[in-house]
Amino acid sequence: VVDDNATNRLVLQKTLSHWGVFVQEASSGAEALRLLFDLTQPYDLAILDLAMPGMDGLELARRIKANPFTASMRLVLLTSFSDRTRREHVREAGAVAYLAKPLLRQTQLLDCIQQVFAGSPTLKSEPVISMSATSASAASRILLAEDNIVNQKVTARQLEKLGHRVDVVANGLEVLEALTRIHYDLILMDCQMPEMDGYAATAAIRGREGSTRHMPVIALTANAMQGDREHCQQAGMDGYLAKPVKLEELEAILGKWLAPASAV
Repeated sequence: VVDDNATNRLVLQKTLSHWGVFVQEASSGAEALRLLFDLTQPYDLAILDLAMPGMDGLELARRIKANPFTASMRLVLLTSFSDRTRREHVREAGAVAYLAKPLLRQTQLLDCIQQVFAGSPTLKSEPVISMSATSASAASRILLAEDNIVNQKVTARQLEKLGHRVDVVANGLEVLEALTRIHYDLILMDCQMPEMDGYAATAAIRGREGSTRHMPVIALTANAMQGDREHCQQAGMDGYLAKPVKLEELEAILGKWLAPASAV
């Protein structure tokens, strides 16, 4: 995993390690090359951030593919771009897939890796794929902000079981970034997160909204103290769910804040 953002590396490392994958991290292209060439055999897969200072992901991919020792490695690029020109650059650099950032749910990463190693016909005919694209449906698109990997997985599965599309981020800063690129119908916001917590993120969202459409924000908190509900309301949150989240309570609050046509 090569990314100059420590939080992104940590999320990927925890997710992959949870699946039993041996993971090493590098914070730059130069560090990645040192790790690669210190090995007696190459890695099976490298996940490379495209936008890194110094040597970016495209240049790193080219160098990996140019070396006979590492040329067989499968490469996946992380990028905020999905335009046709960028796809061509990714393909030319030797990557077999790309994932759009932020990584919206763990199943996208797992699906991507499984397809890369399966060598599916889809990948052979169209080697660069965006796993962030989802098929059009009546399901609501929900952003889950949660830094705990286990909670991410459990809540994302609950949302998918209810028929919704879910993207996952790990802190409030990633929430704000995701909202600049993707329209969501609702946010499930953990209150306690690193870098920017749920309260601050919600306040920032409300400050941006002005007279535009109101974004429903439902608080997730592990605390069941008397003042929690009031704190959430003061921050501009619309609802409140105590963790661990129960499926029936999640379904009920989504039913209140999402349009009936979105329910499945």
